[in-house]
Amino acid sequence: MENIRTLSYAYINFYIEHPTYYSFMYRNTYIKIEFTMEKKEENYPPYNVFREQYGRLAEEIGISLEESLTRLTRLWALLHGLTAFLISDNVQWNNEWQSCLEKEFN
Repeated sequence: MENIRTLSYAYINFYIEHPTYYSFMYRNTYIKIEFTMEKKEENYPPYNVFREQYGRLAEEIGISLEESLTRLTRLWALLHGLTAFLISDNVQWNNEWQSCLEKEFN
């Protein structure tokens, strides 16, 4: 789980430091994300990294790939929601994003 935590923090911090990439990446049609635990070379590379880590986690703690995909999907939605809040000039939020994310790992 520590690898997933580290990846999550790095992912959000990258977009905080480079907010224009967020809009660029997700408004271009060539970015493809298929939510699956199967390896798909054409998937967005950061998603593939998270998918691999969740596959390992499923093996380590003995959960099904279906449950692993549910957890990955939930985290992915959280990462993107937090990122959208943090890089948006028109959203005011007086919360520490790290504490919100940490609840996912406890």
